[in-house]
Amino acid sequence: MTTPLASTTSAATGKIPGHAASVSPLITGWRREAALRLGAGLDVARHFGETGLIELDGQPLSLHPLGEEPAGPWLAVTRAARPAAVAEEVWCDALLLATGQTLVASHAAFGLNDDGEAVLILRTAAGHEHPDLLAVELAGLLQLRQALLEGVQAPAAAPVIHTGAVEAAPGGGDGGGAAGAPFLEAPERVLVRVHEALLQAGLPAEEALAGARSGAFTLDGQSIGLACEDETGTLVVVADLGAEALDTPERRRLALQANTTLMVFAGVAVARERGRARLMSRCPVDGRSAVDFADSFAAWLRDFARLARATSDSRDTASRDTASRDAAAAH
Repeated sequence: MTTPLASTTSAATGKIPGHAASVSPLITGWRREAALRLGAGLDVARHFGETGLIELDGQPLSLHPLGEEPAGPWLAVTRAARPAAVAEEVWCDALLLATGQTLVASHAAFGLNDDGEAVLILRTAAGHEHPDLLAVELAGLLQLRQALLEGVQAPAAAPVIHTGAVEAAPGGGDGGGAAGAPFLEAPERVLVRVHEALLQAGLPAEEALAGARSGAFTLDGQSIGLACEDETGTLVVVADLGAEALDTPERRRLALQANTTLMVFAGVAVARERGRARLMSRCPVDGRSAVDFADSFAAWLRDFARLARATSDSRDTASRDTASRDAAAAH
């Protein structure tokens, strides 16, 4: 499926994309200042401020607020065409692997549009008074795009993006590890908040404590794992979808097409590593009171578990439908 954001930038022609409707001075200023820090000329930066569309060294980029409130989260999007020498199956495998590696470092994921282009979507904070930080985020997005293209074309090498980030724990099966062993490496404040959120989500006291210690638990029948980014205290959340969810090229292609919508509207994406499918996202811990975090993260976890289960259910339904059609055709 194609979202409006999947085609927001023009082809890499080296020209400034067409003018868009005027926006608020806040949005215009943040985008203009970020473009200047990325090395754009004054005219190009001014145009980026007004439209949210730019090309930097042939790399298309768009930046727009996610909602009507400019101080809320924003979406940055870039695209990359599949190199002619790279087969579609290899391309899709690279995008799914890169998504898993990218999400442990930033709130970004790869999808696929109807033309077979990679769509890289980043959810980021607004510019506020720190256009330098916004520019760094945008530069990182373009670096991820370049790393994908270089990796997928490297001879006799697996397409890998090196993020240097922590590896998200796979969803555990029994909701805990060895008794008393704190396997979730995180600051104490994060462990406490995770424990409170798991209690709020409805886990029994013993399971909530084990889940906070290990970073692995089961919620509503869905295995979920947590990892913590040391510098920011952000949680990386992973639901294990099994090996079968992405076991055919067609399923992998459809999952990537779905990622463009999932990332925009839910901030989650499907990834694949070591043959297993994962639903992944990120959740900041700081910035809210302990009570607010427990309530909101508990509700978010329940929604995340339902989405993961729905993804598995839709896969099983599709498999049964395919089997039924094959059986009918055989007769």
